[in-house]
Amino acid sequence: MKRAPNVKKLPEDKYTEAIIFAGDEAWNAAKRYMQDPEADDPVPPIVLDLDQLEHLSELDIIDENRYRVRIHQAGRIAQLPLTQIAHKLALANVQYAVLYDLKGNLLEDWTSQLARLKSDAAELLASQQALSDGTPLAEADLQRLEALNNEYTHVLLSGEHYVVSVKPHAVTGRTHTFQTLRAFRNNFLADKPIAGKPTGNAWLQWPGHNSKTGGIGFYPQPALCPPDICNLFTGFITEPLPGDISPFLYHVEQVICAGDKVVSDYLLQWMAHLIQRPEEKPSVAIVMKSVEGTGKNTLVRPLLQILGPYAAQINGIRHLTGRFNSTLANKLLVFVDEAEMTEAGCADRLKAIISEPVFHLERKGMEPEPVPNYARMIFASNHEQVIRAGLYERRFLVLEPDARRITDKDYFDRLYRWLDENGAAHLLHWLQHLDLTGFDPRRAPVTQALREEKIASLPLVHQFMLAELETTRPFSGMARLTATELVERFLLWCTTHHLSLSPAAARAMSGKLMQRLGVPVQGRSGRGIGKYYELPEGDVLRQRFAAILGEATNVLFG
Repeated sequence: MKRAPNVKKLPEDKYTEAIIFAGDEAWNAAKRYMQDPEADDPVPPIVLDLDQLEHLSELDIIDENRYRVRIHQAGRIAQLPLTQIAHKLALANVQYAVLYDLKGNLLEDWTSQLARLKSDAAELLASQQALSDGTPLAEADLQRLEALNNEYTHVLLSGEHYVVSVKPHAVTGRTHTFQTLRAFRNNFLADKPIAGKPTGNAWLQWPGHNSKTGGIGFYPQPALCPPDICNLFTGFITEPLPGDISPFLYHVEQVICAGDKVVSDYLLQWMAHLIQRPEEKPSVAIVMKSVEGTGKNTLVRPLLQILGPYAAQINGIRHLTGRFNSTLANKLLVFVDEAEMTEAGCADRLKAIISEPVFHLERKGMEPEPVPNYARMIFASNHEQVIRAGLYERRFLVLEPDARRITDKDYFDRLYRWLDENGAAHLLHWLQHLDLTGFDPRRAPVTQALREEKIASLPLVHQFMLAELETTRPFSGMARLTATELVERFLLWCTTHHLSLSPAAARAMSGKLMQRLGVPVQGRSGRGIGKYYELPEGDVLRQRFAAILGEATNVLFG
C-alpha cells in the first residue's frame, strides 16, 4: 500500500508525536508550519490534501504503533474522510489522537474512540471472510474479490441494479460503463470460479463488494461525496508534474490577453480555481474573439487534456441552448468554438447556464431532472460581435487576442512542442499550487473588448446617442433641440446604418432616453416651436450617458 506524503520521514521513536494536516489547504498549511520558527519541528508533517483524501482507502497515513497523533483540519474536509482517518489511526494501533483547527483550537478528541473503532474494523473484516450464504473464502478468493472491487461498483439507479466500471476512451481518456447484473456476470464466463461459484455471482454475494445503494452523483470535491453514492468524478486524467510552463504563461499574457497583466492574472487564477476548487462555480465565462490563427484553441488544449471526460469541446452553442442539454452533465469545463450569442433568447439561456448552480438536465426519452451545474464556459469566435452584453454585464471576461503572432511559425512550433512534452502535466502542477488568496472569480476585469460588446449590444437609441456624443459638438452645439429635430436626427442615423424604424417608435425611444439623461421635454405640441429640450453642455451629457452605461466618462469617450 502506498504511503501518504512524509509518512516515511517519521522518526523511529514511536513516542514522538506525528502531525497530520488534512483538508483542501493541507499543502499550504504544512508549508507554513515548517517555516514557522515557533513550531521548531524538523520532522515534516504528513499531508492529506485533495489527492490523498480521494484515495484514502489506498494509503497508509501513519506508521504502526505510533503512540500519539495530532491532526489539524486545514481548510475544508467532509465528515467521511475524517471518519476514515480515525479508523486508519485505530487500525495502526495509535493510542492518542486529537483534531485541532489551524489556530490550535481543539475540535475533537478521538482517543476514547480508538479502541472501539479498531474492534469495529476487526468485526467488519471477519464478516468479509465468507459469502452471504456462509460459503468460506480462501485467501486467494479474497484477493480476486478485492481486485474486482478495484474495477467495479454495484449501484442502485432509479430502482434498477447496475454495475459501474471505468473503461479507456480514445478521446477523453476514460469513460464510465453501466452494465446490467446479467451483462456483468457474462464478463467472467471463462473465468475460474470463486468458492465454487461463477465469478460475477461470487462478487455480488460477497458482503465486502463495492455497493452504493444511494445511486450515482458527480462530486468534483470527492471528500464531499456521501458514502452511499457512487461518485462519477474519478480525478483528473493528467498526473501533475513539476516543470517549465513559461511558453504557456507567455501565450496567456502576451497573446491571449494582449499584454494586459491584470487580465492575464485573473485568467490564470480562474484556471487555478477550476483545478483547486472545482465544486465552486464562478459566474464568469471567458470569451475570446479574434481572427483565426491567434491560438485561442491552444489556450484550451492543455485544460482539455487535464480534465479528460469532465470537459467537452463543441462547435456552436446549439448543444447548450437546445432542448437536450446533456453536454453539461458531469462537466467542469465546456469549450464552445465558433460561438455566436447575440440572439436575445439564446443569450438569456446562456447567462443562466453560466451563473446558476443547478440546471434541468433533459435527455431524450427521460424526464427532466435538476442536477448540479459545475461547468465553466470558454467561448471562442472569429466574429466582431460575440455576445449580447447588457449595460451592467459582469458575466463575461471578453478578450481580444493579439494577432501579431499569426504568421510566426517558430512561435507556435515552440508552443506545440511544449504541449507535446508534458505541457499539460506541468500546467496542472503549477495551477494546483497557484495562490488564490483574495481571488474573487465573480469579479472579472472590465476589458475594452467587453466595452465594445456592450456598445454593439446597446439599443438603437443608445447607439445613436453615443455616436452623437462622440462628436466634438453634440447636436451641432445647439442649446435648444426640438423634439421633432431629435426624431429626425435619430431616423437619419438609422437610415445611414441600414436600420428600419418607424417615426412613432423613434419618438418614444428618444423621449425615454432624454428623460433618463435628466433632460425633460418642455413646451407643448401646436404652440410656438412645439416640444423641445434645453440641452446642457456636451460634457455634462457625456457624463450622464456614461453613468447609464456604468462606465467612466474618460473611458467611454477617451
